[in-house]
Amino acid sequence: MKSLVIAGAVSLAALLSAPEPLTAGEALSVQLILDNGGGLLNPGEAEPVIDQMFNAVLQAARNPKFKYGNVNVITTSTADSTKVPRTVWSGRLVDIKRSYPDIIAAARHVPNGCTDLVRAFNEADFNIRKSSASEVWVIAFSSFIHMGRPCTDTGIDLPQEVPPQINLGGMVTDDRVKRIVLLNAEPDQARKWFEVMEAAGAAIRAREGSFQYAVETEDTTYRWLSGADLHKELR
Repeated sequence: MKSLVIAGAVSLAALLSAPEPLTAGEALSVQLILDNGGGLLNPGEAEPVIDQMFNAVLQAARNPKFKYGNVNVITTSTADSTKVPRTVWSGRLVDIKRSYPDIIAAARHVPNGCTDLVRAFNEADFNIRKSSASEVWVIAFSSFIHMGRPCTDTGIDLPQEVPPQINLGGMVTDDRVKRIVLLNAEPDQARKWFEVMEAAGAAIRAREGSFQYAVETEDTTYRWLSGADLHKELR
């Protein structure tokens, strides 16, 4: 699979090393969306990449400026078809290491589950709106193939447009949302999601220095997360 290189995207290292410190009393909120449903391509290869992603976030938490950081882990699917994607874990960034086994268990892959990106991103949007954090990051690991619920029709044609019910543009224009990172995207879907962010003004905010964003495909995600420059930035 050919790697997708998108102009304007920045490395996760840059995203996780914030350009400005948070002052006392302010907080960072990380919305972490994990695709654990049938829409995730090559799920058997996802585990080490997800480990790397959590490690990157954990390393960022060691920086004193993120002392008040909080993370919400949101899944895209559930084993019980009567339930909807939800926040499966919420806690401080510094607690990720201790709680990691519980987080992974709660976000385990559901092969026959419906990847519902609309409900997952709406959950993240709800968490953002109710949070008092002055800075928000949205990090999603997915192939970005929406199946909806119920997902009886498995004949999904790609590329697929970003569902209009997802407030991706609203996240881009929210001044509190400083970073949006989309990881493990199917190449055609990466371009579609990137285009929506660009149309909402992501590049303009990035040029102003108030916003950073990245879209990575399955081919490039692990390399970005495990690169030497990434570890150097998070030291």
